[in-house]
Amino acid sequence: MTGRTKPPTRRKWARRADGITTTRIYNTRLTPAELDRIMQPCQLALHAMRTAAASFDQWVVLCTAGHVAEAIEDGGIYRGQRQIIEDANTALDAIGERCGRTPGQWHPSACYAAELIALSDLIAAHARQVHELTYREYTNAADKAVARAANIFKRG
Repeated sequence: MTGRTKPPTRRKWARRADGITTTRIYNTRLTPAELDRIMQPCQLALHAMRTAAASFDQWVVLCTAGHVAEAIEDGGIYRGQRQIIEDANTALDAIGERCGRTPGQWHPSACYAAELIALSDLIAAHARQVHELTYREYTNAADKAVARAANIFKRG
């Protein structure tokens, strides 16, 4: 060796994975633990909406589920639920207008029956979607939803 250090790699975060891990990520559905990690916050947020005790963070959880569901629908992985997603996003917009769109403005409020039905339908539709996805498909859809939201806030 000449005493020079090895140049840093461009992708320090990347690491080699064995074939089984790579296959699992690309070709197998989400595990029960992964499904719970995705769906449990949605279900808790829905319960809080039903009891008029939802926090701003719970509203954001439901908004995120709506955006991810929309990205999954747009990606063609699982189709046929666009109207359910649109109805839920409309309900979430109305709830945001009524309760506040920032943590400082947020105050819990009762939801209308139609809003609760739309949110319940969204959770059921999103659960159907994620039960059919691989980890990679889910993370791609989530990344797409985040990018769309970031563009909205940049323009907004």
